[in-house]
Amino acid sequence: MAIGVSRVFHLNVNCSNLARSLTFYRDLLGLTAVVRTTPAEPQPGAAFGLDAAQWDAWILADGRGLDGVAIDLLEWQVPPPTGQPYPTANIPGFARIGMTTSDIDAAYQRLIAAGIDCYGAPHDVDVEGVPPMRAFVCADPDGTLIELLSGETERISVGIVNCSDFERAIEFYEQVLGFKPLARFGSGVRDGSGLRLGLEVDWEMAYLDDPRGSFDFAIDLVHWNEPKAKGKPYDAANHLGIYRMALLTEDIDAAYDELCALGVTCVTPPAKLTMGPGIPDLRALLFPDPDGAMLELIESPATA
Repeated sequence: MAIGVSRVFHLNVNCSNLARSLTFYRDLLGLTAVVRTTPAEPQPGAAFGLDAAQWDAWILADGRGLDGVAIDLLEWQVPPPTGQPYPTANIPGFARIGMTTSDIDAAYQRLIAAGIDCYGAPHDVDVEGVPPMRAFVCADPDGTLIELLSGETERISVGIVNCSDFERAIEFYEQVLGFKPLARFGSGVRDGSGLRLGLEVDWEMAYLDDPRGSFDFAIDLVHWNEPKAKGKPYDAANHLGIYRMALLTEDIDAAYDELCALGVTCVTPPAKLTMGPGIPDLRALLFPDPDGAMLELIESPATA
């Protein structure tokens, strides 16, 4: 039974230097800094699995504003950032964020001119059943992967999630979170050089639409057959990289009860989080997907 998720709100990207990363996401990728969240002092961090929590962050949006899906670009203050983003693109967890652009060649040249590490020039996406498209992958200043996809508009369009058990992951995202099936692509040998994984890789994937069902954002669940996925998602909220995906709900208490009934272990019950000057407090909780990639449930501000 779905727990009452209304939509995806944002993808959290932890960074080591907020000003440097803001230049990348705003000036090079074209996102707009909409809201800054910066609590004035440390607060209890149990909701994140931490003793205390304090951060400085920008919510970055595309042209749809907060009606679309945002990036929560966050530099941890207490505790400080730790670790490094995944060293390869096939480790279970949130692998990369896909952004659509109307001029992929100009985007590539802009990033190259700025000294950004790109995994190759734009290339054709050769997957049967996928409309003609070109894409390339680049790394943000900390090494978090971003994929640029050719399209008609500039927008945050997809989150790529590697999973160790394909059917289990699909069932969880559909039945528990309420994502809607769009398409599935079977196993097959493909060129993995655009991800620096070699000339021959084998994966299968499923596209799932945001619970809104309006094609505003999709999750791409990927199961790697070759090279096989090794490792596990980040185990600390302050780990550099894409740590969590935030989902909105109208009733977080009912959602928490349903998660518990389904046997999902939440980090804590719903907890109040102070977001900083001029921003209302939020009620939120964190829980893992079947592989341990962290999801955040936030009660919609209108009902909080």
